[in-house]
Amino acid sequence: MRKTAILFAALATCGAFAMPALADDDRRCAYQPRERWMPIEQANARAQALGYTAHEIEADDGCWEITGVDRNGVRVKLKLDPVTGEIVPRRR
Repeated sequence: MRKTAILFAALATCGAFAMPALADDDRRCAYQPRERWMPIEQANARAQALGYTAHEIEADDGCWEITGVDRNGVRVKLKLDPVTGEIVPRRR
């Protein structure tokens, strides 16, 4: 019984420390209902207007996540606010 309790405590502790490692990005958008989001085509146009060529666009963490290249051909991953189309900065 005691070994089981110790094992459980050790596993719970390891899991608690591993959780932050699952987050690959610290940018999140404020919650907006999906019906307020700009269409994906508009998000693509916004990315182009900002100087990016989108290779993939998907919804992630309440934002439009754009994977593509900048004007210099450098690979980028950025997030756009789904309502305003503004780039979401990284949180510090």
